[in-house]
Amino acid sequence: NMSKPDLYMHIGLPKTGTTLMQDKVFRCIDELVPIVDKKSRILDGGRERGVIAPVFQRSPGIWRDLGLDLFDDIFGEYVNKIFKTEKKVILSDEEVMGGGIMPSEYRGSRWNRKARDPYKIGIHLEEMLDTAHAWGFSNIKVILVIRRQDTWLASLYAQISDRIDRPSQDNFVKQIDHI
Repeated sequence: NMSKPDLYMHIGLPKTGTTLMQDKVFRCIDELVPIVDKKSRILDGGRERGVIAPVFQRSPGIWRDLGLDLFDDIFGEYVNKIFKTEKKVILSDEEVMGGGIMPSEYRGSRWNRKARDPYKIGIHLEEMLDTAHAWGFSNIKVILVIRRQDTWLASLYAQISDRIDRPSQDNFVKQIDHI
């Protein structure tokens, strides 16, 4: 006689504190069942790896073909916590967006090689909603964390500066101009 729970989908863009949220915030909220960086063997020939990011990197049609199996794998061990308590469920994976939202031209080898599509995340969420309904969730609510571009760019540059030949303020400015 309980109402169907909502599924919260945490989408942390790169460099937005996703790991901090997963480790220090979500796990400390008693009313929450955090499912973080879930591993699965459904994809890639049974090799265990993260499940959400690899799914979101494929065609959104994967939800029609494997959606129920994926949900069984992701939520199966938590079914009692999810449906027999008042707890909320949050699914979080910091690589969901991958390169899909980075601005890039719609032509050229870089676009084609990376298969970047800024609209794919929305289509995935629509397809995932059908699976969520079939599995017993009422809705998917998205928590999208963003960061101001100026602080994001500086943080990204600092993270990758060990792989840059001569990191410097001038190099940073050149990289920003390129982006």
